Amino acid sequence: REGPLPTTILGIREHIFTGSVSSLANYMALQETSFVTLGQRVLTKPLRIRLHYGHPDIFDKLFFITRGGISKSSKGINLSEDIFAGYNNAIRGGQVGFKEYIQVGKGRDVGMSQIYKFEAKLSQGAGEQSLSRDVYRLCHRLDFCRLLSYYYGGIGHYFSNVLTVLTIYCVVYLMAVLAVFKLEKIGDRTITPMGTIQMLLGGLGLLQTIPLYATLGVERGWWNSLREIFQVFVTGGPLHFMFHIQTKAHYMSQTILVGGAKYRATGRGFVTQHTPMDEQFRFFASSHLYLGVELAAGLLIMGIYTDAGQYFGRTWSLWLLSLSFFSKSFL
Repeated sequence: REGPLPTTILGIREHIFTGSVSSLANYMALQETSFVTLGQRVLTKPLRIRLHYGHPDIFDKLFFITRGGISKSSKGINLSEDIFAGYNNAIRGGQVGFKEYIQVGKGRDVGMSQIYKFEAKLSQGAGEQSLSRDVYRLCHRLDFCRLLSYYYGGIGHYFSNVLTVLTIYCVVYLMAVLAVFKLEKIGDRTITPMGTIQMLLGGLGLLQTIPLYATLGVERGWWNSLREIFQVFVTGGPLHFMFHIQTKAHYMSQTILVGGAKYRATGRGFVTQHTPMDEQFRFFASSHLYLGVELAAGLLIMGIYTDAGQYFGRTWSLWLLSLSFFSKSFL
């Protein structure tokens, strides 16, 4: 027991053992390592806002069955049924602990379509959570610091992805419009972008790999950790994670706007066959391929009409994103 509240959920860390199946499986294993180990530590202490995320947690049965149980009634609102147990626990005065001296092995999705369905289900679940009474009640009762911590560890991640994609839309269209109408200047002075600084700022995203590198270094050794991170970059890991930013943003925004959340069975089997191209196109067209082509068209129009110079320095990251959206599903 830590603090005045009773510990009603005890969290245990996971070990993802399917990381060696393929590059995609390795990305998922590293992503899970980041969330189920690093994220859970911080959410538990000092933030004190860890909930239940479907991981191998141990529940206080008596506490839950005397407070309404953990079953839910709606397949829509309660799509991510596990986290609602965490909401009920927090609202009703329970506390969550997290211990790492026990770990449980778990398999993760290893195929492109499986990972896509999994991310889509989580994003739609987050959209339904943001509309639910549970989140409304929880957020009205948390103090400001824990409210920000909840946002960081819950639905805020998906809102951030939506805002990221909307920002990309705005940036590409604004740059294209400014180039077409020859407005890339202030008075008679043409805007001279600092390409070198932009390249450096784009590289700041690499700083987010440092916590993962440190964790892998402690658990597997520093050389193995460095080799693992290098292998992720060489095999196209950044393209994979950029691709799924759009997966999360698309399904989160669509769920809030028009609904349609549903359970998506992924199977979690070992995928050894190639998926036909027409099936891949149907899968990813509305969510990724059209957007990728749209961004590429905007960047091409900008490249034709721009007078500002340093085109590559301003657009390399956007071209990488566009390439990820319309080619990652076929690689």
